[in-house]
Amino acid sequence: MKIVLNAEQTKRFCAPIIKEILANPAKFKKLAAERKEAKHNETLNQLQQRKSS
Repeated sequence: MKIVLNAEQTKRFCAPIIKEILANPAKFKKLAAERKEAKHNETLNQLQQRKSS
């Protein structure tokens, strides 16, 4: 499923998210770091599973 937004819809959708990020960048940096670490751990787990099978 593909959703295409025009410029006005994009602005309405993104503006509150961008405002929140700009208001509290430390919170989002922490979330980004946690997601990156989780993805890294997931990749390591997949590699270990491949080795063991």
